[in-house]
This record gives sequence, C-alpha cells and structure tokens, in this order.
Amino acid sequence: MKKVIIVLFFLGGLWHLSWGQVQPHDFQVFHTLDAALKVGKEQNKKIIIDFFADWCIPCKKMDAEVLGHSKTKSTLGREFILLKLDAEKEGKGLAKRFTIGAYPSYIVTDVNLQEVGRVVGALPLDNFLDAILKTVDSSRTDVSIAKRFTNGERTPQLVNDYVYQLMKDGKESEGFQIIDDYYASLSEKEKASPMNWFVFSRYTIERKHPRVDYLIEKQESYRKVMGDSVVNFFFQKILRKDLVAYATESAYFHQIANKDSLYNSIKDFIQQAKIEHDEEVKPLFKIASLRHADLSELAFLSELEKELPNLKPIQQFFQFEKFKPNLSADSLAINRKQVELMEKFLPYQNEFYQKRLTSSINIIKNVGRRNGVKFEALPLSAAFAKAERESKKVFVDFYAVWCGPCKRMDIEVFPLEIVGGLFKESFVAIKIDGESELGKVLIEKYKVEAYPTYLVLSSENHELKRLVGYVDAETFIKELSL
Repeated sequence: MKKVIIVLFFLGGLWHLSWGQVQPHDFQVFHTLDAALKVGKEQNKKIIIDFFADWCIPCKKMDAEVLGHSKTKSTLGREFILLKLDAEKEGKGLAKRFTIGAYPSYIVTDVNLQEVGRVVGALPLDNFLDAILKTVDSSRTDVSIAKRFTNGERTPQLVNDYVYQLMKDGKESEGFQIIDDYYASLSEKEKASPMNWFVFSRYTIERKHPRVDYLIEKQESYRKVMGDSVVNFFFQKILRKDLVAYATESAYFHQIANKDSLYNSIKDFIQQAKIEHDEEVKPLFKIASLRHADLSELAFLSELEKELPNLKPIQQFFQFEKFKPNLSADSLAINRKQVELMEKFLPYQNEFYQKRLTSSINIIKNVGRRNGVKFEALPLSAAFAKAERESKKVFVDFYAVWCGPCKRMDIEVFPLEIVGGLFKESFVAIKIDGESELGKVLIEKYKVEAYPTYLVLSSENHELKRLVGYVDAETFIKELSL
C-alpha cells in the first residue's frame, strides 16, 4: 500500500525546477548519499533529506513551488544542503531507518545522519522555510515553546510556533481558539503588522471566516503595510477551493446543492477583494462563468480554447482531465476538439501529466472503434438473478469517486472492445460506490480493503476471483478468462 500523502495546500502552478551553477550560498541539491555527506562535512552544513515518490503529486508541487524557489535557495543555502531520494527506490533503506510514513517527508540531519528535526507534508513556501529553520533553533524546540507559552509569553513568533505544535498533535480546535483569542487581543495597528500576518497566511483557511470579512473591510491598511501582492495572494488562496471546484466541476462542486449561490458568492468575493485582474483568478473565473452559462459542450470547448493559454500547466491539466469520449449527436466534432486541445498544450505539461493525457488522447481518438463493458444499474440481488437466468457470473466493481486507479480503469481498460466482448459473453457487470451507505455494508461483507477491488461471483454468491488495483488490459483479460 502506498504511503500517506499529506497535502496542506491545494492548487497552484508548476514550473520546471532548475538550480543553475552553485554559488557560495546556493541551496545545493544532491541525489546520492555519499555526495551529500562529503559536501555536508566539507562545508559544515545540515542535510535535508527529501523523501519522495515518483507518483506523489504533492512532492512534485513542492519541487516546483517551494524547493525551486529563489527564496528557498537564499534562505537555506547558507546552513543546509538538499538530498533528494525516492523512498521507494534508491532511498528505501534510509526511509526505513527514519520510519517514513508519509510523502513528502523532509528529515533534517547533521553530517553523521543524526536526525535533528523533520517536516512532514506539502507546505506553502514561507511555512516550509520557517519549519526547516525551526529544527536548528534551540529556543524553538517543542519543550521550550510549550514552557514559554505556559509562562505567559505571547510574542507573534511564539504564538505561531505553539499553535503549529498543537496542530501537529491533532489539537486543532484548541489551536484555532488560541489564534482567535490572540488576534482579538491586538490593536488595529498590531493586526496589520507583518509580524502578525501568520494569522492569515497559516491559520485562516475558510473563506467565510469573520477574519476574512475584517480583512476585506480593512484591506487598504493591510495593503499599505504588506503590499498588494501579499494580500492578493491570500485572497486568491482562500478563494481557490471554491473557484477551482466551479471551474473544473470537481467532485466537491457536485456535492454543493445551490450552485447559483456558490457562483454569485465567488463573483462577489472577487469584486470585494479587488482581485478581478489577478493572473490566476481572472481566467479561472472566466471558465467558471462559461460553465455557469450552461453552454453546449462544443460551444464550451470553443470558449475554453481562448482561456487555456492564460492558465498554468497544472490548471490546464485539470481542465483536460474532464475530457472523455463523447457519444452525443455532436460526438465527432466534440471528440476532435478535445483531442486538438490536449495535443496543442501537451508539450507544456510535465512527464507525468503527459503520460496521463496521451492515454486520454488515444482513448478519445479510438472511441468510434470501441464497444466496451456495459455496466448495468442493478442492485446486487438483481444481478445475481440475471446471471442465473443467463448462465453468467456477476462482476462487481467496488470503487470510490476520488480513486485515481478506478478512473484509469474506466478510461483505459473498460472501454476496450476486446474487454467488452469478454464481458458480454460471461458477466453481468455492476458498479458499487464503496463509500455510499449500501457500499459500506457490502465492502464489509466482502472484506474489501482497497479501491478498486473487482470481484467475480457465481450466481450462488461464491467468490471465484478477486483483483485489486489497476490492472492492464492484457492481464485483466487473462485473469478473467476463467
């Protein structure tokens, strides 16, 4: 089972990571332990071991948005070097030694590989830098921080450290309450101080929090002190969840009952926060408006094409991820346009996303030649009855809506005509959402522990075959040819 991925920020742009030539205080990067230890000893620097996995999206975001940032190099280059290790390949032994349980994980060590601290999960730039620097500051150890707070110290740095410590220990309610009390105790001038901006950048995460309303009301004071870019970035970040959900019609979007209300709320917030011209907000809101207008699929694609150049590569990818074979009366034109857009912007994607999009392109191109698996909307009991009448077996796909391998199977395997032919002759196929109320009962009954899980059952409900996870088409056919 893959390690946990901890994500503390959501969408953002990806750009290529390049380090340039080593300067005296560059943040030097190594890919072998021996090289890192040699330089660490020669320059008397701490080593940050970046444990990642090649499938880990938050790891890639950290590479692009944090580790490759100029501020990271200038801030950490004097005291640290970076050792990047794939925890499932060349770094497997060290990952076991340091008990790595989540990706990404950053272990700070001395030149003898003795751990002096760790930072777990994907963090925004400033939070990451602060967390790394904290590992080598004796006045900011967990014990010292707790003692200073208990003794009544309430400096901005200490409050920030203490609440972050509570959050890591799972005491979120207590941490947020301390932040609320602390901020309420400040004067208006103190609230707008750069020293207290952490209250917003780290601990204000919901767009409808009263502090956000206060910031909008007093934003001119904050803009004067913090600068427009800092304030705009916060507003953009706090809006991102809702705006991206609407622009991509994500799973979260489909859970919202009143979509008109959400759209109007987004629109009002953009105007009040004065971020209409923000380079990330503007194109995403345009796409959200197109979706809100409920255009035909072909009309939407034509308008989307105009906005795609204004999106960051990862945002382009999230639009393309919604593309799928169309079977409507306009299917030829729609599928052609989908392929055209993906091929046009494919070079701007990283290798991982290029592979995903290339697979989608091939599937859409071949939609006219495929007659894949036809899943039936039947209760399990009805599937058993039909299987008995037709002398077939029951095939059950246990999935979850957020499951990446499930979607890959739906895109790459189930649409294939050769797979559809096998199913037509041998199976009554149904899908069960493992996180629905009925699904929860059935996954317990059939001891399903991962998604996707595929069960082949006889009409008497005897388990004949079990497959777990993504299975390529050739293996899938071989396994199901009972």
